[in-house]
Amino acid sequence: FVPMIWGSGFNLNEIKAWSDAHPNDRYVLGFNEPNLTGNHGGSAIPPTAAAEKWHEIEQFAKDNNLSLIAPALNYSPDIVDGVHYSTPDMWMDAWIKAYKDAYGTADIFHHLGISVRDGYGRTV
Repeated sequence: FVPMIWGSGFNLNEIKAWSDAHPNDRYVLGFNEPNLTGNHGGSAIPPTAAAEKWHEIEQFAKDNNLSLIAPALNYSPDIVDGVHYSTPDMWMDAWIKAYKDAYGTADIFHHLGISVRDGYGRTV
């Protein structure tokens, strides 16, 4: 099991408590399908908001010796904050740019997260 920071309303104290209780788990998953709305299981986080929150997550991961897995993206029919990020790279490129614009450097993640749907429409 790897914990996921599903949306932007996370509580780092709760994540820290879980991490402390599971010291062998050294990963944390980023946002779940932020380019999809809740209608399709996503967390609907605009890239600029995600960049701000990711900065907090990076510091948390660094302070707790955790490896970060980038947000898991998928192809999307949805509009998030007025924009249709139809392909994973559209949202990812906007997120990386927003992070660089805000913090002057690239965001940090150690692994890529990929959402895959099975033949029944479930994310696996």
